[in-house]
Amino acid sequence: MRVANDFVIDMDSIAHNRPPGQLVFGVTYDQIWTLPAFERTCAPYYANLLRAPVRVMPHLWSPTLIDREDWGYQPDGGPWRVAIMEPNIASVKTSHVPLLVCEQAFHRHPQSIAAVHVFNADRFRKGRYFAQFAAGLDIVRRGLVTFQPRYQTGVILRDHANCIVSHHFENAQNYLYYEAIHGGYPLIHNSAMLGDCGYRYRDFDCDDGARALIEAVAGHDADLDGYRIRGRAFLKTLDPCGEARIACYSAAIADCFNQS
Repeated sequence: MRVANDFVIDMDSIAHNRPPGQLVFGVTYDQIWTLPAFERTCAPYYANLLRAPVRVMPHLWSPTLIDREDWGYQPDGGPWRVAIMEPNIASVKTSHVPLLVCEQAFHRHPQSIAAVHVFNADRFRKGRYFAQFAAGLDIVRRGLVTFQPRYQTGVILRDHANCIVSHHFENAQNYLYYEAIHGGYPLIHNSAMLGDCGYRYRDFDCDDGARALIEAVAGHDADLDGYRIRGRAFLKTLDPCGEARIACYSAAIADCFNQS
């Protein structure tokens, strides 16, 4: 079961002479399972590299664990504190585009942003390239941006942020999105696999991302009930206990045994 974009991650590792990734070579597999988000880039990669049939499986998610925590979106009426929470360990999810989205939104409506907190990025301050990139942004020069270590999503959204600005490259399904939607937090994103949830912008289009962020600031609180209703309907399609998901995984497991 492969739930990351191994093709891009492996290419990053080869380009930067990093240790091999998690794929186990020399092992014979009956099937490779992966997610819809990785079908385009990874299905042929798995099939040829591991010489096994590839099956695309539904993504599963449940709020069981995070429902034990005390957090959820609460309107406060002020300018927003933005969280950027990309892992910054591979090119599939980095903070570059979200920072540019915030930069453009600040240029258009400076009164809408109080702060931008970039998590999983405290080590970047020591890197010359990222320092030059960040130094060119007005939101950095104005002191609105902080670079933070890694924290739990619930802690960030409860204590540090009103919204999440995100970006992915061939990584359209991930738990961070689902957690934000479940909590009613405005999610500014470029994923085509979230239905009508959040505030979507086009791919790498930072100007369109600024548009989505500004629209969220202007209208999220008024539409909060509708946002939560849409979110619950979408997240229900990921429920591991749903009949459709149980049937799909049961059939895939049975097929593995029938092949042997």
